[in-house]
Amino acid sequence: MLSLILNKITKYSIAISLILFFSLHINSQENELNGFSKKELNRLKSFDTIFNDYKFNNNFVNLNLENVLFYDKKRRQNKTWACIFTGASAILLIQGIAFDTRDNGISDLFSDVSYLGSAIYLGASIPFHIGIRKNKKLKEKKLLFVVDELKNNQD
Repeated sequence: MLSLILNKITKYSIAISLILFFSLHINSQENELNGFSKKELNRLKSFDTIFNDYKFNNNFVNLNLENVLFYDKKRRQNKTWACIFTGASAILLIQGIAFDTRDNGISDLFSDVSYLGSAIYLGASIPFHIGIRKNKKLKEKKLLFVVDELKNNQD
């Protein structure tokens, strides 16, 4: 009887915790100004000082600003994955060198596997490094266009 009551209390507490967690997450995603969150507004302001005075009332400029934020987010994601794969490659390379200094058969096998893994991880990081540069160029191109558009509208 007691275990049945405790089981129901546990289920209800888990359900209430999940509901509270998701409701807090939904409320944290509030849009501050024309579809831009506070985090996005701060990121835009870090790009250029012209966004400090912008009222976000031009839909064409807002759409281009969303593209700028999208390319910046993709660039940061690619940068994270590139660092992860490059770091794993470096760790495996160091591990392979450490195993290579020993003179028994099993350490030769481990060193070869570590060298192979290092090469694979390094090769996997190359598309992410290319994506970083590509998205940075696209972001800067859009950002220059938006800044020019805003300066022309202010005149």
